[in-house]
Amino acid sequence: MAKENKLSKDSLNQIIQSLIVIALGIAFCFSLAVQVLSYVLGAALIVSGIVLLIITCVTNKVALTVQGLLGGLAITLGIVCIVSQVVGLVVVTVPYLLIVAGSLVILDAFLRLLAVKKIGPFAFAMLLILGSAAIALGICFLTIADFSKYAGIALGAGLIIYGLVTLISAFIKPKKSAESK
Repeated sequence: MAKENKLSKDSLNQIIQSLIVIALGIAFCFSLAVQVLSYVLGAALIVSGIVLLIITCVTNKVALTVQGLLGGLAITLGIVCIVSQVVGLVVVTVPYLLIVAGSLVILDAFLRLLAVKKIGPFAFAMLLILGSAAIALGICFLTIADFSKYAGIALGAGLIIYGLVTLISAFIKPKKSAESK
C-alpha cells in the first residue's frame, strides 16, 4: 500500500492565505496606487482574519485564543484600511510588527526545537533566517532615514516574509508524541 500524502483542510487554507499575503507583498513592492493598496490590503486582512478565526474555531472549538485574537485584529485593521483608506496607519506600524513578528518566529523555532521537539533542522534554520530577516528589516525601517521613502517595498517585503513563514509552517507536520498515540 502506498502512503497517501494529502494536505489537511487547515494546511490547504493556510497555503492559500500565505499565497494571498505573498501576492499582496509583491504588489506593495511594485508601489501601486495608495487607494488601490488600501482596498487590497483591507480585503486581504479581512480574508486572512476570517480564515484564521475559522481555522481556530474548527481546530480548537473556541475563538478566544491567540490565533482568534489575531484574526480579530486583522479584520479590524482591514476594515480601517477600507473605510479610512489609511495605508499610512499600517505603514507606521510595520517596523514594530516586523520586529515583534520576527522575534516570535525565532522564539517559536527554539520552542519547537527544544521544548516540544516538533521541528526538523531545515525548518528550524528557515524559521531562524526568516525571523532574523524580519527583525533586520524592522530595524532598518526605524533607523535609516531614507528607508521610509521605500515604505511600500518594506511593507511588501514584510508581507512576503510573513507569507513565506506561514507557507513553510503549513508543510511542517508536528510529530505525534507517545502520549497521544
